Amino acid sequence: MKNLKGYILLILLFICLKANCQDKIDLLTRDSSDSNTKELFQKYLSNNDSADDKINQLLIIANEDDRKNNYNDEIRKLQIALELEKYAQSDSTIFKLNISMGFVLSPISPQYALGFFNKALQVSLKSTTIKDGDKFQLYGMLAGIHERLNQNDSVLICYKMAETLAKSLVKPMVAQASTENNIGTHYANIGIKDSALIYFNKALNLIGIMENDSVLYCSINDNIAQQSELNGDYASAIKTYRYNDFIYLKTHRTNRYVINKVRLLEALYITNSGEMEQQIDSLDNFIDSNRVGVRLSETEKFYKFATTYFINKNRTAQAIRYFNKFLNGKKTIENQNAESFNALTGALLNLQNNDFKNQLKIYNLELDAAKQSLIHNRLIAIISILTGTFIIALLIIAMRNRRKKHEAEKIVAEAELKTKEAIIKTTEAELKTNQAELKTKQAEVKIKDAELKTQELEKKAAQQELELKKKDITNLVLHNTQVHDANKLIIDRLQEITRAGEDMEKSVKSFLVDLKNTNQMGDRALTIQNNIESVNAEFYNKLNKRFPDLSKSEAELCGYIRINLSTKEISVLKNVEMDSVKISKKRLRKKIGLSPDDDLYLFIENI
Repeated sequence: MKNLKGYILLILLFICLKANCQDKIDLLTRDSSDSNTKELFQKYLSNNDSADDKINQLLIIANEDDRKNNYNDEIRKLQIALELEKYAQSDSTIFKLNISMGFVLSPISPQYALGFFNKALQVSLKSTTIKDGDKFQLYGMLAGIHERLNQNDSVLICYKMAETLAKSLVKPMVAQASTENNIGTHYANIGIKDSALIYFNKALNLIGIMENDSVLYCSINDNIAQQSELNGDYASAIKTYRYNDFIYLKTHRTNRYVINKVRLLEALYITNSGEMEQQIDSLDNFIDSNRVGVRLSETEKFYKFATTYFINKNRTAQAIRYFNKFLNGKKTIENQNAESFNALTGALLNLQNNDFKNQLKIYNLELDAAKQSLIHNRLIAIISILTGTFIIALLIIAMRNRRKKHEAEKIVAEAELKTKEAIIKTTEAELKTNQAELKTKQAEVKIKDAELKTQELEKKAAQQELELKKKDITNLVLHNTQVHDANKLIIDRLQEITRAGEDMEKSVKSFLVDLKNTNQMGDRALTIQNNIESVNAEFYNKLNKRFPDLSKSEAELCGYIRINLSTKEISVLKNVEMDSVKISKKRLRKKIGLSPDDDLYLFIENI
């Protein structure tokens, strides 16, 4: 129904834009049965006053018509304003007119509204009189239109432009926080949760304290709470909803209070809170006391939730009570939609009749000016009139049939509601079955949680084992250094024996003791080397499957890199020069297909 209402509004605008307002002023005022409409055309299409002043006045009263749902009057005022636009001198006036047109048309046709917004943007880029605050609002509207058209790149560009302008406004931190919050909302809408949370937190840091802008502050926290729910953190979400609950009540934001309270109820229900019924009764009483400030669509959501809750709790009396409230609210919404549809239909028929009369008057005036030369045209005019009358008659009949059909649908809907009451009993049995299935699923979840904990313990144990092995490797590097030093001592000792010529037997015995110590160090090194092989055993299997052409030496080098040994540590461990290790690394890069800019250690770590 909302879309139909929008399309009729758009049709009204197109019909009005067809006519040249200056040429038809006499006919429009002469044929109008509404004295207010006559005065409107005579006042705003005269040449006495400034076009800029008249456009600004029209925008003000058109806005009042929109709030009162007087679509026919609103369209006429917008028609006159657009006709006057070509005479306007002020960039600010043209900017505001196109902003207003885009705003009115955005719910109906985003693509058509985008044309008006882009025109306003071009004016603002060329003009020095447009305020930064107005430009900031324009970029926000443009971002919203691009989001509806699924143009994600354009959405982010508009918000970035708004972010730049926000720094020059009276309250730059609040404006920047609003923009960051909008960007976060965009990322949340397209399913990028991590980026959404980053921007929500940036917005919260920018706005600082709640007193800077209580509504925006609560809105940001509300967005963060919804992300927390998606991540399973219902405790944080409930805490935020409770805080917002207090703020909205304190600032008399009645409708926002109801929206927030329903979200709180949903989170409490998931966490099996014991205060559910108390909260439901509290919100029910609040709605009964504040119906004027609460939208019917929000009360409908609450009554639907309450009905489902009490059905799940097998509380039939309460469930029926809230279900009846839900049905009454839904019926009221349908009646309001029907009334809006009938009003728009009548406005469309009246405007089409007026347009037909205007065309007839113009044709008759032309006949009076040239009777002798327009005999043929007279015949054509009669045919056109008959055709137009026939079309209008068909349209009226179609509209009346549509009204009758709507009334019939209402009767059928009432019958369906009675049938649904009978179905409730059957639904209760199904809900009991669902509760049993839910308990089974909860048990399965507990089992899966236990399995996950076991896997985490195994992972920690493996990590501890790896750390111990790495310590052995460090000891191996130290050992090789000790072996190198011991060998040097042995060589020095042999040279001393050769030079000194001392007792050969005593020197040889001492030399044998040193060799035994060196062998013991070698045995320990062999044990540590085996530990290295044990750490990398599974890694070597994966490496061989992925790169079967690697030599044993290259595979061994990969093992050292995997345990994060430096070039120096590898050279000591293998008893080779550091340059030799560097050359081996370069050859390994080529063999496994890495460029010089790629991180060799990170690549091998991820194998």
